[in-house]
Amino acid sequence: MLPATTETLSARIRAGRRERAALTVVALALGTLVLLAFPLVVSGDRSFLHLDLFYEFTPVWHAAQQALVAGDSPFWLAGQYCGHPLLFTQEVPLFYPLAPLLLLSGLPAHRLTDVFTLFHFWLAGVSAFLLVRDLTGRHVGASLFAAIAWMLSARALQSSIWPSSVATMALLPLCVLGLSRLGRPRCRVSGAGTLAIAGGLSILTWRVQSLWSSLPLLATIAIATVLRSRDRRRTVATLVIASCLGVGLGAPALLTSAAVYPETSRAGGLDPRARDFGALSEGKQIDQVFLPRDGLKRWPEAAAYPGVLTYLLLAAALVLALRKSGGVDRGSLAALAVAGAVSLALAFGEAGPYRLIADVPVVRSLRVPARFLVGWSFFLAIGSSLAIPALERRLGRSGRVATGLAIAFLAGDLVLHARRSAPTVPGEVYRVEPRIVEYLRRLPPDASGASPRYLTLAPGLPLPAITDASRADAVEALEPLAHARGMLYGLRGVSGGGPALARTDALLTAGTVRAARLAGAQRIILPEPGSPLPAAGDAPPGLFVHLVPDSLPSAFVAQRTVQAPAARSLEVALQGAFDPRET
Repeated sequence: MLPATTETLSARIRAGRRERAALTVVALALGTLVLLAFPLVVSGDRSFLHLDLFYEFTPVWHAAQQALVAGDSPFWLAGQYCGHPLLFTQEVPLFYPLAPLLLLSGLPAHRLTDVFTLFHFWLAGVSAFLLVRDLTGRHVGASLFAAIAWMLSARALQSSIWPSSVATMALLPLCVLGLSRLGRPRCRVSGAGTLAIAGGLSILTWRVQSLWSSLPLLATIAIATVLRSRDRRRTVATLVIASCLGVGLGAPALLTSAAVYPETSRAGGLDPRARDFGALSEGKQIDQVFLPRDGLKRWPEAAAYPGVLTYLLLAAALVLALRKSGGVDRGSLAALAVAGAVSLALAFGEAGPYRLIADVPVVRSLRVPARFLVGWSFFLAIGSSLAIPALERRLGRSGRVATGLAIAFLAGDLVLHARRSAPTVPGEVYRVEPRIVEYLRRLPPDASGASPRYLTLAPGLPLPAITDASRADAVEALEPLAHARGMLYGLRGVSGGGPALARTDALLTAGTVRAARLAGAQRIILPEPGSPLPAAGDAPPGLFVHLVPDSLPSAFVAQRTVQAPAARSLEVALQGAFDPRET
């Protein structure tokens, strides 16, 4: 018995080594595809761009980086919205393990977000490979096809405008992998561990909209797993335990954000038109759902193209699934199809079934139902790959050759699409310093000794509409430091990006000189001339900068108090009888 046991053990060791070697080769191949798809981003010649990325994400990443390097707390942003809690802005997931490591690397903010995004493109491919490898009994061809279709799909590509969203999408196949293994007795423990870790990390990315848009897919897979399980009670119990462990792992981001949420400007909900923004029912973006029509100048949320071959293979998978002898995993394909159909229907917003839940608390403060297309894109990328093993069994050796050609064609299709459609601009757009920065740095501190504040009412530059050759010059000459952009240069703005605290939002939307004084703004940057306020004669040309008379310092000693109900506090503060320097 001993020699047999030793021989069996040796065989297992050799098999394990071969498997690790194969996975290493696949990981390197997927990394090479990322390099081929984004060579200029990898080299630093170009960087990903969206107005959110330019005016919100990179400034917040920079502010958090500076705080960590200086040994200060990164959980309060002095330069945004008169001071703002960082966590709920969702731009930099400080509890996600990779984020603080990158922040401490010292890279510029735009390169930090580039590296974070590129890594998660690769991780999305590896995750999809592992999922389909499990669903197809270790079929390498199908797994590699799914990995490429998911990580370079237009849905993943256009998520690069929010780095944390790409991270959520990269972890999604691992969440599905964990869910699908819960119904198999031999895989139940590993499935629970995978689900708990991947789910917890997804929560730590804290891109709320991406988490919400993934729920229809995850819920459908969970229900399918329970229905297909022989021991449903144990499967449900394991699902509950794994979910609780995942929520526990994600608790640092979940609880701190939940504590701040009631104080934010969207916490009370949005009106139907605002929350239905970008729904497919508007009809303006629906071509991007099915065709490679996305790009820097298009609205990114509706992009979902996963390669033309996925449509052909998905059709083959559905035909084979209708035949009992087709050889396709009918249960997995059916679950993915239902998830894709539900996600596509929800993407039509309140013109469709989404209106049934749109008024639910928390949900009513979320926007852009087109984000549900993540489930549709996932169905196309993963569901199409399930046809490959069945086709190979029917076609034999020629089937394996066809699989290799299909993988090569898909890779070429999506690499070329990424090069053409990736939302990127020359790196100089991020590196150039606007002229207004030096002017604001020269302003004297306020009466409390703190650096001065400014208020920008000018909108950000329409960078996607400006040509590559002119973008850096436009930023240098005309950038008004809109939204949170000033934090990138250590300046303190009165406005910011993303949801503000409700009381700050109410102050700024008052739109009066007195409101600007209460906010402590020494200068106002306006989008056009004509203000009665005195102009700042030494401001750079091309911008309309005005002085705010008698603005409040950041801190002062009050001589008296006035009591007012919370709902009327801003109204009282804006009244002429109220002296903000004394009261």
